[in-house]
Amino acid sequence: AQEGAAEAGLKLKLGERMGIVRDIVVADTDAEAQELAKNAGAFLWTKFFQPFG
Repeated sequence: AQEGAAEAGLKLKLGERMGIVRDIVVADTDAEAQELAKNAGAFLWTKFFQPFG
């Protein structure tokens, strides 16, 4: 990440401008929530992260 920032003309310290994402999945049962969570990665990537590159 620091190399990419440097290529964009930014000089960042380790961890500077870093974001953290946590997901919370709620469903009627733990098993249903776990199943939804297993398949959530592709959805989250295409809907939230991919548009930013």
